[in-house]
Amino acid sequence: IEKCMVKGTDATIDTVTNMSAYKNRDKDDWDKTYYYAKAGFMNKSFHADLLAGRHEMNTDLDKGAYTDDNNYTLAFRRNIVSGNFGWESGKVLSSQLNLGYTDTKRHSRNDSSIVDYAGTYDHYYFEDTYNGKNVSGDWQLNAHFEEADFLIGISGISEDMSQENYSASSGVYESRTNLDSISPVNSVSAY
Repeated sequence: IEKCMVKGTDATIDTVTNMSAYKNRDKDDWDKTYYYAKAGFMNKSFHADLLAGRHEMNTDLDKGAYTDDNNYTLAFRRNIVSGNFGWESGKVLSSQLNLGYTDTKRHSRNDSSIVDYAGTYDHYYFEDTYNGKNVSGDWQLNAHFEEADFLIGISGISEDMSQENYSASSGVYESRTNLDSISPVNSVSAY
């Protein structure tokens, strides 16, 4: 397990020289955790190893390089599973199989922010969610002879993505987009 935490760091630089300008200085937090486990087996003719992991991150964001935002957050999650298997038959034949899977989700939310010393809110709300999955695999067979070496292989990858956005302003404007209806999928194979 790996754990990183930052509590209360102001990530922007105060460059405003107008003393009457509203300065919304805030302290940003960042929390990242990575859990993983790996196991394997090996003998003279076979080896195998498996890895499973989960990466989680939660952070406070700013509006920009010089502008704090008191309630803009990002949550990220990734799950990973991978495996590697190999086999040898003497000095002539060997084979290798690699498999992998990952899924991710990124969710950001920017709720209405305070814009003056009286506590007035800007009445803007933004929310974005991105999801993705990736599956990959490749197999290789090698033959080793005195005169030549031969290699045969197959490789493939498939990606699936989705995106959903929502924004609203002062109860007057509202927008929703969702790319799930077009099902953006990408597949590549090689032989």
